[in-house]
Amino acid sequence: MSRPSLAPVNVCAFVLASFFACACSPPAARAEDAPDTSLARLTPTSSPPWNPPRPVPTEQPWELVARAPGRIASLPLVLFGQAMKAGLIFTEENDIVPKMVARVSFLLDYGIVAQPASLGDRTGWGGEIGINPPFFRSLIASASGSTRGYDRERVTIETRAGFLEYRADWRPSEPFFGIGVGARAEDASDFAMQAQRARLELRYPFRQPPTRTHEILEDPAASTETHAPPRHLFRVWAGPRDVILLNGREHAKGRLPLATRFPALAASELEERVEHFVYGAQASYDRRSGRPHWWKGWRAAASGERFDQPLRAFAFHSASTPSVAFTRWTYEGEAGVSFWRDPRTFRLSARVEDQSGVGGPGVFLLPDFATLGGHEGLSGFEPGRFRDADLALARLTYIFPIVRYLETDLHVESGTVTGDLHDARLQEAKTSYGVALRLRNAFAPLASFGMDWSREKARFRFALGGVE
Repeated sequence: MSRPSLAPVNVCAFVLASFFACACSPPAARAEDAPDTSLARLTPTSSPPWNPPRPVPTEQPWELVARAPGRIASLPLVLFGQAMKAGLIFTEENDIVPKMVARVSFLLDYGIVAQPASLGDRTGWGGEIGINPPFFRSLIASASGSTRGYDRERVTIETRAGFLEYRADWRPSEPFFGIGVGARAEDASDFAMQAQRARLELRYPFRQPPTRTHEILEDPAASTETHAPPRHLFRVWAGPRDVILLNGREHAKGRLPLATRFPALAASELEERVEHFVYGAQASYDRRSGRPHWWKGWRAAASGERFDQPLRAFAFHSASTPSVAFTRWTYEGEAGVSFWRDPRTFRLSARVEDQSGVGGPGVFLLPDFATLGGHEGLSGFEPGRFRDADLALARLTYIFPIVRYLETDLHVESGTVTGDLHDARLQEAKTSYGVALRLRNAFAPLASFGMDWSREKARFRFALGGVE
């Protein structure tokens, strides 16, 4: 059945009635005339204030029970945070960082070099003492030692055009796990290395003497721009090297001497003196700038180094050692971008090593393999964890400040070693993660301590000086 239509008269009557009702009704208050109830509550009043009948607990009993496991688990971190807070307050109030820098500078004025040793990972606590006579600043003689028996002696004569150096090293417990990215952690061993090297290095442009300034920067964020111009550098070097490997001295649980863990390899490597005449060159271009850490720009470098047969005129002991002649090519690059006033910095770096001639006749020394682990890259793995002819490594870093004299370094690394770079596989790459706190002044990072971890283990690391 069809729906009946409305008569036109009824429609007109409905419209007129609606208009008449709207016209006769009082006008509605406009939105802007309505009282603001939120502001009205803030006007003065004589009414008594309302208070709850009893104190309101910060949490209910069931909330206290639910949160108890997390609080117990995080208690060590809470205590560490409180200790860190107290230490930072003490450092700020007593100007510890500027005073330490001033005292070290005072010793240098009298020709005394005293600083932490830079002997590498797993070397123990160490220090370096030396002389740099005020009447002959070109001469530097120093000796380093550590609690794990590592030592280094070095004599250097520096000029603006380069330097002449002699260095002797004793490293009693160098780790070795095997060759290749598939080396097992259970095959840990160690060997000892005694080495000496003399080197003449020339550079262009010539090194400029440091310019002493009296700039006062109490706050690292006060002036982070250095306006450093682009810098190019070309270096060449040459000199003899002598190395002999011996059985390891560590004898720790789970880490056997090389002769016990790898007897076949030890038979050809140990107690065999190997000499080379080493020469090479490097070209680099640097556009990095900023302080207290560099926070913008990029750097690229390429180098080639030839480990050739020893020359009789320069050999330390003999020019007839079973040396393998090989060439090492190294390519490095890094770049950084930042934001905000006290810079928050993202950095990306990469390094590639390509060695040719490794399989030649003679003895190819274990320390000459490309190495990952520890400070060489992949810090979450033990030093010397992976060794092979070539390597590829990448690192992503984020650095941000916490307080005036402290910043945080978050980083992730991925890399691999291989017999030939053409055989490298992305799925074989190992990954390491890390976080570090870096003590700084207004010009540079001074020290760092933190933790790196991987699928195998976690490692705590610290450094005094040479952070960047």
